[in-house]
Amino acid sequence: MKINWQKTSLIPTLGLLFLGACAQVNNFPSSSGVEVKFLVGSALEKFCSQAATQLSQQKLKLDNGKPFYLKCEAKGSGDVVTDIVSLSQKLKSGAIQPDSPEFPTLISVDGEIDHSQLLYKINQVYPGQNYIPQITDAPLLANSPMVFMASQEVAPGLQKQSNIYQALVKARTHRDLDLNSPQLPIHYVHTAPTRSNSGLQTLVAQFASVANKRPEKLTVADVQQYQPQIKKIQSKVTHYGVSTSSLAEDMVKNSPFWAIHRFCL
Repeated sequence: MKINWQKTSLIPTLGLLFLGACAQVNNFPSSSGVEVKFLVGSALEKFCSQAATQLSQQKLKLDNGKPFYLKCEAKGSGDVVTDIVSLSQKLKSGAIQPDSPEFPTLISVDGEIDHSQLLYKINQVYPGQNYIPQITDAPLLANSPMVFMASQEVAPGLQKQSNIYQALVKARTHRDLDLNSPQLPIHYVHTAPTRSNSGLQTLVAQFASVANKRPEKLTVADVQQYQPQIKKIQSKVTHYGVSTSSLAEDMVKNSPFWAIHRFCL
């Protein structure tokens, strides 16, 4: 697991890159015709908005001659899964129809874990239908590391830890991690595991670190065994963001000592 360390001066820049990415919908004044609704995890918000702008400028039409436009809605990937499962349950119960405007035309989540959750939960609603396809094998295009962000006053103490999550189980202040660090309580934030892909990945990383195993080697027994240690880490969490982008905004708005922040770039 790779950890990149950045000084506080980088936090506003990174935060600005994510501004406006949480649960927002793009609407163009000239939008007309058939709406193509794209429900995406927050990591693809900017991509979707750029694609929507380009499609709007090209004034493309369907084979029947009707114009169409792309409408983007970005949420935490966990929220995308929750929305799709809820809509599927309503459809099965007859509460909504297949052509309901509530259904997105396209969906995307930000990681394999949330994709697996979506696949599993939809199969529970519609057993044996395989409505959610497996991820197709494809060449690796990019590698996006998980990143710890901290102010430069406390980052050196964190860097000295060979296993940061094991250290966070017992440490109460930064001085507990490094005698040269300030006597400040450890405030830690990450996105909500139930709502965000990065939050779910962070929770898995915590279990993997405390169990000293690779994530894919974790078992149900490991999760049960190490829950007390994870609860101690989670007791230091002061805020759960709904998505990576909204948490980045909070990092910009609040003081440098607001939190140690772990999120997926």
